[in-house]
This record gives sequence, structure tokens and C-alpha cells, in this order.
Amino acid sequence: MTLVEEAYSVKSILVSLIESIDLYNFLLKNHHRQTCIIAYQIGNHYNLDSTRLSNVVLASAIHDIGALHVTERDKLLYIDAIDPEPHQIMGERIIGDFAPFAHISHIIRHHHIVYQDILDGKVNRDDIPIECFIIHLADRIDVLYETHPGETNFIISEINKRFGTVFLPELQDTFNKLASTPEFWEKITDDSFYDLLLMSINDASCVIDDDSLESLAELFSRIVDFKSEWTMNHSKSVSVLADHIARLYGLDEKKCFSLRIAGYLHDIGKIAIPIEVLDKPGKLDTSEYKTIKMHATYSSLILSRIPALGDIAKWAMLHHEKHDKSGYPLGKGAVDFTIEMDILAFADIFAALAENRPYRAALTQEKILELLKSFTPDLLDVSVYDVIEKNMSFLYEVNASAGKISY
Repeated sequence: MTLVEEAYSVKSILVSLIESIDLYNFLLKNHHRQTCIIAYQIGNHYNLDSTRLSNVVLASAIHDIGALHVTERDKLLYIDAIDPEPHQIMGERIIGDFAPFAHISHIIRHHHIVYQDILDGKVNRDDIPIECFIIHLADRIDVLYETHPGETNFIISEINKRFGTVFLPELQDTFNKLASTPEFWEKITDDSFYDLLLMSINDASCVIDDDSLESLAELFSRIVDFKSEWTMNHSKSVSVLADHIARLYGLDEKKCFSLRIAGYLHDIGKIAIPIEVLDKPGKLDTSEYKTIKMHATYSSLILSRIPALGDIAKWAMLHHEKHDKSGYPLGKGAVDFTIEMDILAFADIFAALAENRPYRAALTQEKILELLKSFTPDLLDVSVYDVIEKNMSFLYEVNASAGKISY
């Protein structure tokens, strides 16, 4: 059975992932976009076949998906990246189970491959696809391009110093021919050229059905939840709770499915929130609280890139709204609410209260019910609370089971 309104293509997924990743990449704001363009030019000039060129485009567009912490991202700002292994492994883990992207997980695992490791016998050359070498080269070109704007001669010199040790020597001629032309550098920031790259991806066989959409939603949730040990399964818990509460409430299968997807996506905006704020053990100050609240706005920016999500995106973006207009980010009131918004809001609060957090331990069933009741009737719909109260033991166990899932 297909519950989604229309097909989702790998192109729309790619755009959304790029937006998601680069939202929190403050120092290299357009790094994935520009690395993608550079890698495409190198791969095209190197005469890669269409399949490998497509792999280069897709993998370079999301190559740092595993660099979730500020300290990890800072280490990537140097021409010789410091300790890239953790984010390569994490990137492979995050996308490895998502079928439409599984074929590039190995490329992301080795996108910082150093040629010297092959010379030293640490890595078997046959195990490393050419795409990895191209993306590593493109990635470092962009770092220099961003940190040394306009200094093309310096960039060319620094890159050439590293062929045969850091970079694959077979790519040196291709790089120098491209780098000698003004067009190569101009295209790096050309948005229209970037659009052409997306058009180059052949996704006719990669239409996303319901199962793949749910897998995609899980992928998005991992990008967020992996940032903190305290929220490793939060989005999964919210998804499962929202689905079960909706079923107990009597909603139809399509809405239950949509709420399950919204649960996975509801905190995607936290990708832009520093881990230091998310994991602060004490009370947030005024500035930090404002920062946390911005995640709802960021969610809107990300999810709006997939218009076909429709109500799913709306529910996910508005899960912190309240009936009395005290919520955020838009200050919606009861007249703007749907029962699905209430269900998702309750599921989010329920899951958070049942989790260990840096500032407190997980709460008991009784305490969770007490706090959930305090939201009614002024802030959230009492009828949803009634369903939760009547089925508390069952929902508590459902949440506990979701919390045992590890990626």
C-alpha cells in the first residue's frame, strides 16, 4: 500500500541532506555544495563513466554527514585534515542502511583516503574506488578555496605539493589542466551549475516508496540523534509513540504512517544547534534557550525543501506550538491546531520525560502522567491526554522498547 501523495526522488533527498548538513557547518557554509561542483568537474574531466560520475556527485554532496560535533568540523579546516577517521566511520553508519544511498557508503567511509597509506601497505588500492580519491582532492581544494579566497596560485601550489603522498598522482594532470582555467574557479560558486549537477543524477530507478520514505526519515533522525548520547533514540521514540497514540485515538492508517514519519523528522533542526547547548547539564541561560528554540525554524528551512511531505512537514515543524499561543516558532493558537499536532507534541514531551538527560534521570510513569496532565486543557488537547492516561502502561513499554534500539 502506498500512503505518500507523490514520488520522492533522490534529487530532492540530496538537496535536503545538503541543506541539513551545511546548516551546522558554520565555518564552511557551502562546503558540500562547492565540493560537489569541484568533484564533478574533476570526475568529468577524468572521463569517469556516468555511473561513477553520479556516485561522485551524490557522495561528495553528503560526504561529511558523519561530522556531527564542532570539534570534528574544526579539524577539517586544515589542508591536512586532523583525525578524519571517526566522521568517516559515522558517515558510513548513518547512511549504510538507507537503500538508495547504500552504494555510496563505502565511498564516504574512505573519502579522506591518503595515498601514502597505500604506499605503506596500510590500505589495499583495489579496495578504494576512484571516487574516494576524487572527493578527497575536491574536499581539500574547497577548504583552501574558502580559507584563502582569491589565492588560486597558492591553492594550486599547496595541492601539487601533496600529489603522490596525500592525493592520487593519477589525478595531478587533470587537476592542473582544470585549475589553469578561470572557468574552473568560477563554477565553484555558480548556483546554476550546481543545478546542472543535480540533473546529472539518473534517479529514474530510485523513486522513494513508503518503506524507503520511512528509511529516509530514520536517516534524517540519525543525523540529529547521533549528536548526543542523551538523544540517541529520541526521534525513534517520538515516532513510535506518535504512531501508537494515533492508532489508540482512532486515526486512519495513512495519518498514523504520516505521524510516524513526522516523529522521525520533528527535531531535524537540532542539526544546527551546538552540542554544547544540547548537552548542557544545568539550566539554559536566556541566550542558550533562544538558540535551542531556533531548531524549529531550522526544521522549517530543511523540510520545506521536500514540498511533497505536506502535512508531515507541518506537524514536524510545529511540535512546540501551544493552544494559548505561547509556543514557538510561530506562536500558533488553538484555532490553528489539528489533532495530529497535539499527538506529536504529546509524543515528544512523553519521550523526553522518559529519557535520561544530562540534568536529570528518566521519570516514572506516574510523574510523566502528572506532567503531561499539566499541559491540559490550556496548552494541548485533553482528549489526547485521556488516551495516553488510559493506555499509559502500554505506551510506557512501547517507548522503552524503542529506546533499546541502537544503530
